[in-house]
Amino acid sequence: MLTPIVKELYQSRDGCVDIDIVTRCPDVFKNSPYVRKVYNRVDFGRQIHDYDQFLNFDGVYERVPFEHPVDVYGKYAFGNKFFNKKLEIFSSLEDREKVANQVVKLKKPFIVIHKPNHSWPNRNISDLFWTDLIFRLNYKRDYTLIQVGSAQDFGVSDENGILDWRGMHSLQQLYELIKLSAGFVGVDAGPSHVAACTEVPICVFYTCASHEVRKPLRSSGKFLPIAADISCYGCMQRSPVPTSGYYCSRGDNACINSFDSEPIVTGK
Repeated sequence: MLTPIVKELYQSRDGCVDIDIVTRCPDVFKNSPYVRKVYNRVDFGRQIHDYDQFLNFDGVYERVPFEHPVDVYGKYAFGNKFFNKKLEIFSSLEDREKVANQVVKLKKPFIVIHKPNHSWPNRNISDLFWTDLIFRLNYKRDYTLIQVGSAQDFGVSDENGILDWRGMHSLQQLYELIKLSAGFVGVDAGPSHVAACTEVPICVFYTCASHEVRKPLRSSGKFLPIAADISCYGCMQRSPVPTSGYYCSRGDNACINSFDSEPIVTGK
């Protein structure tokens, strides 16, 4: 969610600036035209650097969990300035060609789906619910379903036309795959933010984090948030600050079992 901040830092100086990034997630900034160099923390700390400005975003959002991270980062960097808040991922020609060669073999439109195995218990919606949902979606036979994410993320067996493409794509290739899809269905996690870089329809399930502080801030493309049907929904926004770790106001993670696939599949 820092990609629109970096873009605005670059464009507000008409490109006459060198921007270096220190991050544990270097792949996010791969191929970015706005970044000179990406460091990991260890390599950066071993060198002496001379900058005109240094912005440290560590813990900035965690102290304001009731606002959208992009808004929080933007206020920290620019004050109350208007800027384009859409997230971005930059792919290469090789990324585009790899994905195009994969999907050309599909005989009907496809939907990209993702369910993480998250370290926070209240961000792992029920495996039974997810399995029921994707088999119901697959039964309609209108689309091919493609499972993505890391090899450790949740998935069902590659059968009945449900493709298992977990662990097969970089962030840039995942972006290209979603961009070519008929839509994305997932849980509040990294791939949902990759989907937010595209214009495709997005349906995302939310539990401890409210959709209001996780939704894609893009000007086009349909977005359907599915909130857990529970009174304490979005408890992270009411947790003690800084919110940097697991928090459940009830202590039983009941939100992960508060979804019903029937109205989602039937649209009723």
